[in-house]
Amino acid sequence: MAALAIVSDGGPESRDATARFALLEARVGGIVRVPHVRQLRLVEDPTEVVLPGKARHAIEQLRRLVGDASDGKAVRRREVGCH
Repeated sequence: MAALAIVSDGGPESRDATARFALLEARVGGIVRVPHVRQLRLVEDPTEVVLPGKARHAIEQLRRLVGDASDGKAVRRREVGCH
């Protein structure tokens, strides 16, 4: 799997969740934590929302990880933080 996107629900990540994600880290090309964007839950059309910088950065990281995998490039395992 090229990437695992962990989308925040707005609260802190539990220790149990963090531990489970750590177990998955060796099985994916990269882990990207996507911050909670409240506005996405409030609109009918998500394309109307201007994403904050951290969310845009997370999307860019996911695109890079997926693009690396689809291009046949070796995907290094890494975690990309967007806290």
